[in-house]
Amino acid sequence: MKALTIGVLAAVLFGAIVGTSVCFAADEDVEEDGGTRDNSVRHTRPVVISSTAISSFRLRFEFHGDYDKDELRKRYPSGWYDLRLEKTGKGADCHLEYWRDGGPSRKADFPVKGEALKQLDKLLKEHDVSQIDGHSVWNSALGDDMSLEVRYESGEMIRADGQGGDVKPDPRYYREEWFIDFFRALGRKCKQDIWEGIA
Repeated sequence: MKALTIGVLAAVLFGAIVGTSVCFAADEDVEEDGGTRDNSVRHTRPVVISSTAISSFRLRFEFHGDYDKDELRKRYPSGWYDLRLEKTGKGADCHLEYWRDGGPSRKADFPVKGEALKQLDKLLKEHDVSQIDGHSVWNSALGDDMSLEVRYESGEMIRADGQGGDVKPDPRYYREEWFIDFFRALGRKCKQDIWEGIA
């Protein structure tokens, strides 16, 4: 009798679980065009990076420059960017890469002095970029693509990513133009401006 009762209860519970939908309804489907997943880490207080010693920096993004003036279009070409700076024993290694969909890639790898890492940290702190740490937003709409990772020798980090429409971090703390300017200037100093001549 006890075994029968347990069996009936189990059947009722199973029916309740199966009868309750565990799937997204059509209007809740995050895979649908424009559906958004926000996996951002919500910090309860401002993010402060105490260290000034960057060990590695990588920023990859797709940039859509909407400028009326030719001068600005040439200064900030639309396309994909992969910008890296990594500390070495003698200074840092810089990697610059740029391409447009369907077009060839332009890239350069060259060594720079350690001062470049200090200047990059200064840029990050001037614009309070650490406040975008934890940003992680995805949706299936067409739009933007960005991924940032900054590692400090102290173990502190800044991480952010986004893919889809309207997924960029807060523009008070993140603008691609800051980094395009910084790395183009670095490339020019070392005669490695891979964007030279792009219309």
